[in-house]
Amino acid sequence: MCVGFLETRKGCCGTGLFESAMLCNALSIGTCSNASNYRVPAVFLFGDSTMDVGNNNNLPTLVKSNFLPYGRDFNHTPTGRFSNGKLAIDFLVKDQLLFETYQVAYLSNEAKIGSNILSGANFASAGSGYSDTTANLYFAVSLSKQLEYFEEYQARIVGMVGEANASSILSNSIYVISSGTSDFVQNYYISPVLQLTYPNIQQFFNVLLTSYARFVQNLYSTGSSCTTGLFARGNHLIWDFLRQEKVAVEVDCWRLHCCAMNYRLGHLVPAVFIFGDSIVDVGNNNNLPTLVKANFPPYGRDFANHRSTGRFSNGKLAIDYLVDTLQLGSYPQAYLSTHGVSNELLIGANFASAASGYDDSTANLYLEYYGEYQSRVVGMIGQANASSIFSNALYIISAGTSDLIQNYYISPILQATYPNIHQYFNTLLRNYEQFIENLHSMGARRIGVASLAPLGCLPGAITIFGFGNNNQCVDRLNYDAMYFNTRLNSTSQILRNRLSNLNLLVLDIYQPLYNLIVNNPIQNGFYETRKGCCGLGTIETALLCNSLAIGTCSNASHHIFWDAFHPSDAANNLLSSYMTIAAYG
Repeated sequence: MCVGFLETRKGCCGTGLFESAMLCNALSIGTCSNASNYRVPAVFLFGDSTMDVGNNNNLPTLVKSNFLPYGRDFNHTPTGRFSNGKLAIDFLVKDQLLFETYQVAYLSNEAKIGSNILSGANFASAGSGYSDTTANLYFAVSLSKQLEYFEEYQARIVGMVGEANASSILSNSIYVISSGTSDFVQNYYISPVLQLTYPNIQQFFNVLLTSYARFVQNLYSTGSSCTTGLFARGNHLIWDFLRQEKVAVEVDCWRLHCCAMNYRLGHLVPAVFIFGDSIVDVGNNNNLPTLVKANFPPYGRDFANHRSTGRFSNGKLAIDYLVDTLQLGSYPQAYLSTHGVSNELLIGANFASAASGYDDSTANLYLEYYGEYQSRVVGMIGQANASSIFSNALYIISAGTSDLIQNYYISPILQATYPNIHQYFNTLLRNYEQFIENLHSMGARRIGVASLAPLGCLPGAITIFGFGNNNQCVDRLNYDAMYFNTRLNSTSQILRNRLSNLNLLVLDIYQPLYNLIVNNPIQNGFYETRKGCCGLGTIETALLCNSLAIGTCSNASHHIFWDAFHPSDAANNLLSSYMTIAAYG
């Protein structure tokens, strides 16, 4: 039985064997003195829009329902429920569990002042899923964040009723989870990145189930004893009086099954290999005789331990957030920082170098380093195991920006050699094509290549190429980027047709970043789009972005750009989720 319920066979009223309605009255013999042994003290709700009763009302998200005609049959009040009236959980709470009020949305003002929270709380957020990436995509509250709010809730009620009473409530309550739909309909089915990462949807199932198991285990460790997934089982959660014993027994058996799981799956993407420029460089340039570095403050000020790792951002790069999603345990290291034999090599390596591009010898050097890496891994785990890693790994390429911003646009020699920039694109794309062919011959099968960003909207590009129009994107540069991206897509299609078993996708960076800058910055929490956070934000990057730079902002999360050419941690977080969604818009 669930902890706290001392009677599961009989009801409290009368003998508890058959009494109901008129048979349960003031004259009934045997009515128990303590109905709390039969009553659930509180209900806690987690999940998505099937459970959200208004948490999203308080978030900067478009996934809301606090307006008509939602709620037209719920006292004509749109509360944030995604229905014309009650949710299934509402019927459960009032009609079956007999609570006088519904559990309040934890982010509501009502919950903040402590109203009715002893009967539980609702932490659900529309747009969330078992994968935190799904929630991030729609600015919803992820399941992991919902758990943080639950821990905050626990501390609050301990302060209200004391440790002993709070523990009794928490251990005897019912916890309901409804999630997973958004992971598919609003994420996997429209995301080439996820489909590239998990070409078999059952692999994605495994990732979600791992997250689910972790959530339930963490929830159980906080004191919850009776936990159920409302839609997970093909059975009714609550039975009528004649089946009352089924409640505690069935829920408890499910609890023993799910909470005892130690569900740990091997990583479906065993490793990630990264090639490109400063958008994905995590420190290789630290080891090179170049001025294009970022291994000094204020770079990295919002990264773990405030470390300047060589990343061109105040915190994480978009690739870091992608790796977080893949749950590799740590980030692939900058290859030039690795020495000897290390197990960390088995999750991949980062070969990217700031200021590199398609138009130089870097690509050949990348392949040389990657071949060296392969030899090291073969020596560690043998040819068969190593080959499995190479063929199942995810390969990410991000290049091309430096070829234009730091080369063609400022080089009279290149402009004389290629008077039409489309001719120069032909050279870049031939190099790209050769690089993919060589990478494929070395075992790569799943490759994602980032498109060019809207180059004309980079703060540094506006300053250098805007010619006095200092607040508008430079259209010419954006047109060039869009044309290159079109050619990149067509070249990639040719490669897919020619190379066996190649899963090659172009990851759209252009449209998501353009939308953030031009169309909806404020809706996404950004209040500065023209300038970077570092220094004056108009030209500073690399050495010019330093601890002495005047004007560096205090809160980089409000800036799309960290320096004059690179996104902030907050923007990178969004781009990691959004980079391909726009292709389906």
